[in-house]
Amino acid sequence: MLPDIDWRQAGLLLLTVLGFAVLAAPAAAEYNPYTPHEVCGGDYRIIERERHRDDGIHLGTTFLMWNGAAKRNCVVTIKHHRVGQPNYVGASIQKRGGPIRSDGGVYRYYAGPRRVYAPGACVRWTGYVTISETLGDGFVSKWGHCG
Repeated sequence: MLPDIDWRQAGLLLLTVLGFAVLAAPAAAEYNPYTPHEVCGGDYRIIERERHRDDGIHLGTTFLMWNGAAKRNCVVTIKHHRVGQPNYVGASIQKRGGPIRSDGGVYRYYAGPRRVYAPGACVRWTGYVTISETLGDGFVSKWGHCG
């Protein structure tokens, strides 16, 4: 014989357990419809990337790309947090001895692309994502990819 079950208490227990399971589950990654290849172009390949994180949140990624046929670098910062909402995002690139080519402002999906013709020259690239006064991250590379 089965013991008497208080179905109301059992239902409340089940809802409580499910609630904790939902709270403990990791947040789903936000979908950004743009990829670095779509922004820079299909002939570019990723040669380096820098993830922007703050307080354990992946805010975005800055990608440095290279097109060997055109001898050009491209940089773009793709948002991963609050995608579709306007936030400060930036990306820049500089060939040694040349001007800085930058794009920064309030964007919903990405900043860039910025390209530089750099066969045999070193480049420096940067990127940032700022979500609020207290949540943001930026990056400045050293001179590299010299050739």
